[in-house]
Amino acid sequence: MQILKAAGKPLQEWNAAALGFTAADLAQNDVQVVSNLAPVELRKKIIFEGKLEENVDNLVKNLIKEGVLRG
Repeated sequence: MQILKAAGKPLQEWNAAALGFTAADLAQNDVQVVSNLAPVELRKKIIFEGKLEENVDNLVKNLIKEGVLRG
């Protein structure tokens, strides 16, 4: 329901100038992506098998339990 309510709210857009950046600031590329994987010690190694509906329910319950989502 909250998603439907949010659809009616105005969207605020920001551009580089509004944030105080110049074209020269954006031309610098000092960021390098080393990896997009979570460190092995942080992975939960949980595998859901079975029906899709059950897997979704189990995933959401586990994410709530871990504090990633609010129930």
